Amino acid sequence: MPSLQLLQLTQHGQRFMASRRKTLLLATGILAAGGAAAYMKSRFGVNKHVLLDHCNGHSKGEEVTKDKVASSSKNKQKKGGFKSLKVLTALLLSEIGQSGATNLLALVGTVVLRTALNNRLAKVQGFLFRAAFLRHVPLFFRLISENIILCFFISTIQSTLKYLTGTLGLHYRKILTKHIHSHYFEV
Repeated sequence: MPSLQLLQLTQHGQRFMASRRKTLLLATGILAAGGAAAYMKSRFGVNKHVLLDHCNGHSKGEEVTKDKVASSSKNKQKKGGFKSLKVLTALLLSEIGQSGATNLLALVGTVVLRTALNNRLAKVQGFLFRAAFLRHVPLFFRLISENIILCFFISTIQSTLKYLTGTLGLHYRKILTKHIHSHYFEV
């Protein structure tokens, strides 16, 4: 009898959680949209013509504040950062070679596999708690063994990710060093 009441409670809890998930998703979407709007406003809010006119002495009665000048210099820094990131990415991807491409694809595949295993582990741990609470001993032992196996696989995947990241970083540093040396020692 108590397990039947628990089952009804968990089904009610699942419906309640589903509505909370929807509410949380809606709130997160609203916050993300508001953040994106605030970012766009701060990024493109300064009229560059007003700043240039003020600097050239052609002020039309509008006063340019220090905040506008500071945000203009921040925009220039952001654009410069994105430009250098694009150049760096283009350089690295153009000279990556077969081994670098293989390492990059292996890294992407390993990250996807790690995510899938982490999701499965979370489900197993939820089922494990439920089996322990409902006192299903055979199910509990099956889930605890699956939990141990998944933890072993995840630790192996984590070590593989660390190795692949280090190898790819070393490969990228070699590419950049060769590129810098070739431009520095030009005759």
